[in-house]
Amino acid sequence: MFLKKLGLNQQKGGSLLIALFIMVIVSLLGTALLNTITSSGKTIVYQVTGTRALAAANTGAERRLNELFPLGTSLTVQRCDETTTYDDTGGTTTGLSQCSIATQCTDFKQFDVVYYHIESTGTCNLASRTVVVKAKFDQGVH
Repeated sequence: MFLKKLGLNQQKGGSLLIALFIMVIVSLLGTALLNTITSSGKTIVYQVTGTRALAAANTGAERRLNELFPLGTSLTVQRCDETTTYDDTGGTTTGLSQCSIATQCTDFKQFDVVYYHIESTGTCNLASRTVVVKAKFDQGVH
């Protein structure tokens, strides 16, 4: 008879090697999954922080435009050769806490038209975003 049953003392530990191999593969897959989840969480945090920085930059540009072109008043030529910083790291503004905004404004006049160049940078934690807005004021048209 070609087949004979093996006794306990004749087994060489093949099952132990297979079990060890399976344990190593499962632990490698678990580590890879954990790394993927961790990097995904970090990506979400960076995206949220970047979005907040962009909102801060937009807020700074809109605030500067509102200073140059106030609503409900007659328009006059405004000068804007200055840098303004709004700092809310104390957390007084909802949605922009721990953020700072720096705006730079330059203008030049050509004929009867004043051109404005506003650059606003919002910084929240480690993220920073910059928005550039250009506007013009034609003195001949009211």
